[in-house]
Amino acid sequence: MSKIDSDKGKITLLEMRTQYLHILKEVGDLENVEAYPYENNSFTTDENWKLKVDFDIIPFAQFEQLNLPTKRRNTYNVSYDVNGEQSQYKKTTYKQLIRILKTVSDIVVDFVKDKGTVEALGFLAANKDPQKLITHTDPQKSAIYKAIIVKSISKLGPEWKLREIEIGGPEFKGFVLIKTKI
Repeated sequence: MSKIDSDKGKITLLEMRTQYLHILKEVGDLENVEAYPYENNSFTTDENWKLKVDFDIIPFAQFEQLNLPTKRRNTYNVSYDVNGEQSQYKKTTYKQLIRILKTVSDIVVDFVKDKGTVEALGFLAANKDPQKLITHTDPQKSAIYKAIIVKSISKLGPEWKLREIEIGGPEFKGFVLIKTKI
């Protein structure tokens, strides 16, 4: 059986698939995952990493790339930085990643509820490899992120839907949450 690189060295595809299924089970039990305490869109992990979630308005010029309707005026890109760096490729365990993303998703839900005017949110999972940061997204991290966000958006109501997007090709994928009733 062939081996591939992972955070823990070389592992088989079967081992990776087993880990992935375990992660999906944990995501399924997301209500049992404790988010980190947060304030002002920021929190600190057990590893003492300081994370800040950012919400940046997406300019109209980028709407076509995201396949968004142009009438969405309050569309935000959601990102987070670790220790002040726009690098989401820090090495973490899956359990740490789930807890971080659970906290990020809780902050997203609060942002949407507090702002009241949000119409769409864009998400991209940065690649762990700094050399591929702007050319490839991380499909594994994206799947986990999407699973957690999908679980969390139910708190926003049934008018929020998820749409997958590609930006410039199949190597750079993400997703957008869109409010269907404006």
